Amino acid sequence: MTLNTSIPTLQGDVQFGAYIARPQGAAKAAIIVIQEIFGVNPGIRQKCDKLAAKGY
Repeated sequence: MTLNTSIPTLQGDVQFGAYIARPQGAAKAAIIVIQEIFGVNPGIRQKCDKLAAKGY
């Protein structure tokens, strides 16, 4: 499962984009991927999708 979402900052009035990729079954563990300065782009989503396909 994949999901585009927004996460609020500590200031409360600013949010940043996030991408969630979950495996089909139970997860082995969680991995947090920090995006580059350009934000969540196709390359970051592809890396997250590959990790989810491996069970993370």
